[in-house]
Amino acid sequence: MKFFKKLTLFTLFLSLILLFSSTILYAQADEQVVLSSTAESPVTNLNENEKDLFLFDDSVTVDQSVLGNVFIMANDVTISGKVLGNVFVFAKNVNITSTGYINSSLFVCAENVTVNGVIFDMYSASSKLSISSNARILRDLTSCGNSLNFEGAISRNATLTFNNIDVDTTTSQIGGNLTYSSSSENIPAEIVSGKLSFNKLFEDQSIVNNAMYNFKNYLVDLLKVIIVSLIVILIIVFATPKFAENGQKIVENKIAVSIGYGALTLIAIPVACFILFCTILGIIPALSILLAYLFIIMEMSIALVALPLAKVICKKINKNSKGINILISTILVIILWLLEKIPVLGSIISLFISILALGILTYSIFHSKIETKTKKVVSQASSVATEVSENVEKSKRSKKTSKNK
Repeated sequence: MKFFKKLTLFTLFLSLILLFSSTILYAQADEQVVLSSTAESPVTNLNENEKDLFLFDDSVTVDQSVLGNVFIMANDVTISGKVLGNVFVFAKNVNITSTGYINSSLFVCAENVTVNGVIFDMYSASSKLSISSNARILRDLTSCGNSLNFEGAISRNATLTFNNIDVDTTTSQIGGNLTYSSSSENIPAEIVSGKLSFNKLFEDQSIVNNAMYNFKNYLVDLLKVIIVSLIVILIIVFATPKFAENGQKIVENKIAVSIGYGALTLIAIPVACFILFCTILGIIPALSILLAYLFIIMEMSIALVALPLAKVICKKINKNSKGINILISTILVIILWLLEKIPVLGSIISLFISILALGILTYSIFHSKIETKTKKVVSQASSVATEVSENVEKSKRSKKTSKNK
């Protein structure tokens, strides 16, 4: 389910971005809004009246003064200007040049981060972090990743977690306390003015920690799915039992049709919301429909599929009580969630569950009465019997008429 959730959110997010431009600059309502439609050239027409800056592009360069905060999502990011606010970066490669100056905090998540300029506070998660001899962290550094090359200066405290740390003792300096974890203790105490604290990272320990972390995440995810699904199931069973019965009939008699309804709904709703969003009057309805659509796919789809399946099972075992329905539905929720965690195949299962859930919901809305196969056979048999009886009556009448003649 995670893959499909991410894919849905990413598609919608990308569509909204493409509506405006490849690079977006947002200012307050009474400020000037500057749009750059050239994906290859950096934004250079900034002035000191702008507040917050939002940039989305393949390559982003900030080489002018910015009074507010900067939010960047790109492949390659270069900051060579002065930023008085906070900087938030999500990218592959980030470079703070020697002229780059961040007067507040830098929050960065990237594969490679290189710092040559001046930053007040820095918080980073990266595969590789390089702090050159020209770099200055005027307050604190909190960072984690795979490798660190440290040659600069930190005025106050540093908290580091890296597998490998390389330090140039001739230029490096930490003015406060240092707390770091690494595979080996290789930061000398003479470059640290305050207290030095070291924790050794063991390979086996990291593997165990990662396993425990993943297990906790899976457990929390499962509990969340069970709780949300149980709430949905209880509401359907006690508040709308007719919907539960229709869901059972759909699974038994109209499964193929409901899948078609679900696939159509899966595509039609985002397209309809996009069209409504392009109109001024349709923005609020589009957002409302889109939120409901996403909530059904992300939170309700497993429950909407599990309950009808549970009712079918209860019918087969002749135990069709509400308690048994809820119990079997909960068990099916867990089974479906586990199936979604299967690599590669789980994504296909997630997509099928979402389509089937939308199909059951849509079919129930447009068809209040669902004819079962048994009723259909009985009606066909009765019509045939009626037709036969009528033919018999006609033949008797014709015989009587011929005798009278």
